[in-house]
Amino acid sequence: NSNSLWRKIGATPMIGQNDYVDEVFTLEDAKDFNIFSRNQGVGRMSMWSANRDIPCGENYVDVKVVSDSCSGTKYPKFSFAQALSIGFDGDLTQSAKILTTEDPESNSYAVDDPDKSPYQIWQETGSYLKGVKVVWHGNVYEAKWWTKNDLPDNPVLQSWETPWQLIGPVLSDEKPILQATLPKGTYLEWFGKNVYKGGNRVLFEGVPFQAKWWNQGESPAASAANSDASPWISLTQAQIIEILGELDKTTGK
Repeated sequence: NSNSLWRKIGATPMIGQNDYVDEVFTLEDAKDFNIFSRNQGVGRMSMWSANRDIPCGENYVDVKVVSDSCSGTKYPKFSFAQALSIGFDGDLTQSAKILTTEDPESNSYAVDDPDKSPYQIWQETGSYLKGVKVVWHGNVYEAKWWTKNDLPDNPVLQSWETPWQLIGPVLSDEKPILQATLPKGTYLEWFGKNVYKGGNRVLFEGVPFQAKWWNQGESPAASAANSDASPWISLTQAQIIEILGELDKTTGK
């Protein structure tokens, strides 16, 4: 009979944002579905997925793109689990093999294009100093402190937990912003055997650095991995532009 058939059926709704922009399984949907399932005598209730039963962090801008770490909704943590579990004891005594086919299209991120991005594209292996801007998933982020391997739009981190500050979206007409550089010879090239005192400046692979304290044999390259421990700090774009202005005055340009 129909009652025995319903007892053999299990339901697994995808909570929150689904694969298509207009498909959102809300908390009200969960409550209604729970009532329907209990009235019909559904044998099992689950959801996809427990780790998504949490609101996305502030840096995860486009909640219409499905995340496997958050629901894409504003409902508090475990709201869906509480709504769907009413009347179900969670006893899993059966399993079923369900054959699924991939949807032909889904809402996903466009690939970031370096030629249409004002700043460098974020790389997992890259090291980023405080103040450095990057592009990721169509948005600009600025490093709040030195960072490496930290996803700019991590969906589960709140603003105080992530080293990245969301600046805004990349506009359709934007192009790469040229970074100011100093001409060769502005400062001497760094040499490992030289002794450097605090305030001394050098060029290392075209990038200007300033010594924070006395050092010898300490490569400026190490500042990218640990800026606090390194005796070197790279000059900011503002400092480089100021130096270029002084050079122009000196040369009469």
